[in-house]
Amino acid sequence: MRVVRYAELAEIRWSNGLGATREVARNSEDSDSALFRWRISIARIDGDAPFSPLPGLDRSLMALGKDGVTLVVGDADPRHLALHEVVRFNGEDDVRPVGVTSPSLDLNLMTRRGAASGTMSLFTVGREATLPATQSETGQRSCWTGS
Repeated sequence: MRVVRYAELAEIRWSNGLGATREVARNSEDSDSALFRWRISIARIDGDAPFSPLPGLDRSLMALGKDGVTLVVGDADPRHLALHEVVRFNGEDDVRPVGVTSPSLDLNLMTRRGAASGTMSLFTVGREATLPATQSETGQRSCWTGS
């Protein structure tokens, strides 16, 4: 298992310039390509700025901040995500956090529609653990530790 430390990941500005993310892992032809099959990243939410539109992607977001985050997806009512709660939405959706009073982080899984799919789950484990089998031979397992 490879340990990935948040502080060691390069910060990348969102395509709309209104936020930043740090890429953890990706599956693509080259590391600079925006045409990845899937990507895992950690984004920092500093305010009520809208997320960048990402047509053709399916997105899952897990709140990592202790206070969670409240998001508005499209015309839906605001939805508060508690710590480690996950929401899924399309990359085409208008998504924006609301009521942000202090910076928080979120874990993102983005998959290219028709090329990949994925889910995010939280497992709390001790020193040793057996994770459920994946449905296919290929997959990505990410393990996180921290407080």
